[in-house]
Amino acid sequence: MAVMDEFKKERESIKTAPLNKKLEYVWNYYWLQILLVVGFILIIFSIIFVVKNKKEPVLCGIYVNCQDEGYVNNELVEEFVEEQGINLKEQELYFVTNLAYRLDDGMTSDSTNKQTTQALSIYHDARTMDFVTAERQVMEELALKNYFVDLADVLTEEQYEALEPYFIYFDNSKGEKVPALIDISSSEKLRAAYEDEAAETLTIGIVLEAPHPERVGKYIEYLMR
Repeated sequence: MAVMDEFKKERESIKTAPLNKKLEYVWNYYWLQILLVVGFILIIFSIIFVVKNKKEPVLCGIYVNCQDEGYVNNELVEEFVEEQGINLKEQELYFVTNLAYRLDDGMTSDSTNKQTTQALSIYHDARTMDFVTAERQVMEELALKNYFVDLADVLTEEQYEALEPYFIYFDNSKGEKVPALIDISSSEKLRAAYEDEAAETLTIGIVLEAPHPERVGKYIEYLMR
């Protein structure tokens, strides 16, 4: 009873106490509950912010051994977005330009290539990667690992006819020769992104289970004009 009486007396004194004393009392007794409520509110606002500002991805490409990341992520994006009428407030294009794949011998190359192969696998497994662009020798190594789709399965009839002269063929799992890569070395738009020697053999491939294959077809048409 003495404890209850003391508690009641304390509650009565708080009613007439100054504001700073009331706040101090509330914090001393309810600090944990206050922190939990504030944390919950912050989480809710964070979720609302992410959902509200989340953009729809419409194209994800990977440029291996790219020398001019700014050009690929700025000039090329701006032109293609304007041409396609893409709303960047609600949609986004995402180009990965920091991966390297070396063809010379040595432990450094092996380590670099392993990291890049792992990164490509992660993007592929996440179903976020649409295409890969690199020098032909690099792309041929990836094609032999069945990274790329049969272009006949994803390109429109018009796109297929227009790009057929640039096709590079590989044997699929059934032993049939299918178009898996496109020679884009004649693309003037990509000259600024690669050194001359690399630009001479640039190729592009649409990844298996690419989420936006129809958009890649339009992007390739854009690069080849």
